[in-house]
Amino acid sequence: GALIHDLRGTITGISSVSGTLAKVELEGRVDEHGMARITGETDFLKPAGNTDLTMDFRNIEMTNLTPYAIRFAGYRIASGKLDLDLHYRIEDGKMLGRNRIIAQKLTLGELVKSPTALDLPFELAIALLKDSNGVIDIGLPVSGDLDNPQFEFGDVVRKALGNLLKKIATAPFAWLAALVGSERENFDSVSFDPGNAVLLPPAKGNLIELSEALEKRPMLRLRVRGGYAPELDGQALKSLLIRNRVAAKEDRALKPGEEPGPIIFHRPETQEALEELFLEYSSPDVIEKLRAEFEKNLLSEKKEWDAKQQAAAWADFYRDLYSGIEERIEISGDRIRALAEARAHAIKQFLVEESGIDPSRVEVLEPLRTGGSDGKEVKSRLSLDVRRQG
Repeated sequence: GALIHDLRGTITGISSVSGTLAKVELEGRVDEHGMARITGETDFLKPAGNTDLTMDFRNIEMTNLTPYAIRFAGYRIASGKLDLDLHYRIEDGKMLGRNRIIAQKLTLGELVKSPTALDLPFELAIALLKDSNGVIDIGLPVSGDLDNPQFEFGDVVRKALGNLLKKIATAPFAWLAALVGSERENFDSVSFDPGNAVLLPPAKGNLIELSEALEKRPMLRLRVRGGYAPELDGQALKSLLIRNRVAAKEDRALKPGEEPGPIIFHRPETQEALEELFLEYSSPDVIEKLRAEFEKNLLSEKKEWDAKQQAAAWADFYRDLYSGIEERIEISGDRIRALAEARAHAIKQFLVEESGIDPSRVEVLEPLRTGGSDGKEVKSRLSLDVRRQG
């Protein structure tokens, strides 16, 4: 471990009277190129009663801290420099501490089995903490009761640091959102309309802010799983197919990617198109039987209707035809999974082409089946891992 040597300075005001504070000003070297400075005041007869010390460490070689890293994280430290700004106030046995930890170019080495190591994704946590200059800068408040027989300073710091790293690693997208001052809570998902792989404006806003956060954390890589909801997407794909076919039979020319619009059931040309389309999936006698049953029910129940009202009511017959076409159309699982893949690639394309993210930092994974969200949206999921370089 790192040891302070060549420690020198002054301690003034030492007294045999309890409650008298002595001033401390000490400075020493740590390893070959590190430095330590300790300043403040303490009651040497009863330090747990009244102590206020600041300890500054500069340019500490982190490889020398490998034994501690193994016990805490289960990793050796391959490289890195450490600065520490530590301030501890102890009064009547109660300790309050403020720690600022600055690690530069920290790189973990090999994994080492350790029974005391915390079970946390340390590589991901470091990638989330390390900025574009390779610097980790965190504040770590600690507190404790020195009168408690179970109190151990090392355990207090270890617990505080472990809690911080756990919070970051288990909610990485919340951490990224905070980096760019975003109040969005759905950085980890992208919502699409059922049956559609076009990014919606709110999703684009999310991805723009996410890309800003990723620029601040170059060690991270984004993993994208396009989501699909078989029932929700299947129904939407059927609707799109029918509406496109109806538009084609009406000789309505659509531009590439243009929505065909809703079905207008009372329009004569649409009714003719629906009849033609129904006949592609069934026989003429079926449609005639449906027409006869509908006409019989219409005349028996609505004898007082005039011709115009009856004509308007026939729109319901064509709604029934539409439903019959839907029932007869089959959307394959491959088609729905292809939709999910298209969603994932739409996310990657936007991040790469619109936000300038390196393509190697966005990985498309296998599609993910989901139940949809309130029957209105289908979510694709995002996750993070550590970017492997070199």
